[in-house]
Amino acid sequence: MAKNSTVSSNIGLFLIVLSVYVTISYSVSINSIHNRFRRNVGDTVQGLYNASDDVEELVESSFNKNVYKSDRAWFIEFYNTWCGHCRKYAPTYKAVAEYFRDCKDILVIAAIDCSNEINEPTCRYFEIMGYPSLRYFHENYLEDPLNLGLTVIKANDEISSNIQLVINTIIAEQDKGRAQMIPKLHPYNHSDVSKVFELARSEDKFAFLIIENVDLIGVQTILTFHRVPHIFITYALKSNEVLIDSLGVSNSLPTVVILSRDGRVVNKNFTNAVSLKDVIIKFLKGEGIEVEKYVTYNSDNQDKSLKEKDLKKSEENEMIDKVRRMGDVIFQMDLETALRFSLRQEISRTKIIEGDKLQALRSYVQVLVKYFPISKSGHHFLYDLSLLVTNSDSVKGTDISSLVKESEKEGKFIWSSPKQWLGCKGSTPETRGYPCGVWTMFHFLTVNAGEQNIGRRNMDPKEVLNAMYGYIKYFFGCADCSQHFQKMASERKIEQVSSLNEAIMWLWAAHNVVNARLAGDPTEDPLFPKKQFPTAEHCPECRYQNGSWNFYQVEQYMKHMYSSNNIRYIGSDMKVIHSDDGASNFHSNGILGPVDSKLKWLILMPLYLGYIYASH
Repeated sequence: MAKNSTVSSNIGLFLIVLSVYVTISYSVSINSIHNRFRRNVGDTVQGLYNASDDVEELVESSFNKNVYKSDRAWFIEFYNTWCGHCRKYAPTYKAVAEYFRDCKDILVIAAIDCSNEINEPTCRYFEIMGYPSLRYFHENYLEDPLNLGLTVIKANDEISSNIQLVINTIIAEQDKGRAQMIPKLHPYNHSDVSKVFELARSEDKFAFLIIENVDLIGVQTILTFHRVPHIFITYALKSNEVLIDSLGVSNSLPTVVILSRDGRVVNKNFTNAVSLKDVIIKFLKGEGIEVEKYVTYNSDNQDKSLKEKDLKKSEENEMIDKVRRMGDVIFQMDLETALRFSLRQEISRTKIIEGDKLQALRSYVQVLVKYFPISKSGHHFLYDLSLLVTNSDSVKGTDISSLVKESEKEGKFIWSSPKQWLGCKGSTPETRGYPCGVWTMFHFLTVNAGEQNIGRRNMDPKEVLNAMYGYIKYFFGCADCSQHFQKMASERKIEQVSSLNEAIMWLWAAHNVVNARLAGDPTEDPLFPKKQFPTAEHCPECRYQNGSWNFYQVEQYMKHMYSSNNIRYIGSDMKVIHSDDGASNFHSNGILGPVDSKLKWLILMPLYLGYIYASH
């Protein structure tokens, strides 16, 4: 009997040790992802442009310091990193900046990322309501609420059109008597060369008249050589046929006519801006005019920074792979980040919220109060937000921003996660992120509304969908995306949704419509291609053999995928989740959280069996 007791005790001890080992192993695995993530939390938010581009990236402090009272003109794109249209426009804007790279001392092509919360006050001050937004700020611009810069309307994403947009803006400014530090960019419209030196300065010894097709070489050359003394550069277009005939160069375009004060005229052919630059430099050197210190050359020595970026990218992709291998789950970190982003960088950028906008905001906040998963202190925060937007006919965006800032202070125990993406993290800084977070949040809200309102006949089945529609219409920063969503909602008859289950399925179908439209788009993340979901890999039962949808199984999948029981808390502080004796709207499974229900059983079973064996 004593022997059996000893064996039982040893087995019990073994199982207890085993449970501790499983617990430690699991903690190390999760913490390795968590720690890898946290190393990136303090990183500077990377927008669509970096040091290797010719776009000058601004933040609030540098905007105020550089743009106000500047002796330069500023052409600025207000953009949002997650905005698909902004991402499509970025290569065009980089090309525009490259075109104007040699005149940064007089004209700056710049950008500011409104998705970065440190820029929130600037974007709100300038009333940026859609992305991308282009503004021109003339030299000596002074802060003035009645002068928010010149709004420049972008027609398309074609590079030449956008370069011409900047040129036309400068020409219009020069016609008003401003932008005098920039050389005249008007084309030469006279019928012969007799007027060239009348346009030049008295000290100019040589003039270069560039006659081109429609390649925008003339303006670029003017700006490239604008600091070189004793020369004047202008250009004429192919449409000036009288001038071209007088020079006899109609069959040799593009060409540059070089004139001197003593009457010499030389014609030189070129093929592009680079060869023209060489022609002018060679001529000026032959005339003893120093050029090198005025004409800039750009270095491509970026090896070290590129290697560092590649290393960081490798680490980030490793984390993304680990998260993807977890399967069909959602993360508390993504839900909280989406909500905070919507409040701080979307809603609060509106100066005054009233009328239909305010009603849309009230509907949005109401569904958050009811269905958003957050700590008990967080629920109090949402209730305070609800009071703010309900008890007034007009709300300031700054009031909402202040409320969110206050909620983020240490010791508030409202947000359990840093404001970063985890499941919605893209393989590049400009992919996924907030759009993924918005879809995730509203899918969760529709499913959680269904969970909480089973059997309630007086419930509005469109409660969450209407809140989403109002939010997308009035506050979603991507204007193009908002228009697409509104049109789709009308076409798919959102107003006819008649049950909570229909609401879940309507949003699923709408999401797949968007995925189909964006499949293969340049904004698509290569690691997360836009597919019809759920895929066969994730839900084999969701399609029949002929490939059509099994809607019942899809509905079951959505209810599981976006259930409150399916939230994962990697990167979240469980002390916040379980503060104040529990969390609002959570089906908690103790300190390990809902994410760990199966593992908790795996861990606790050996402990339980160990206790049984040791007790007998």
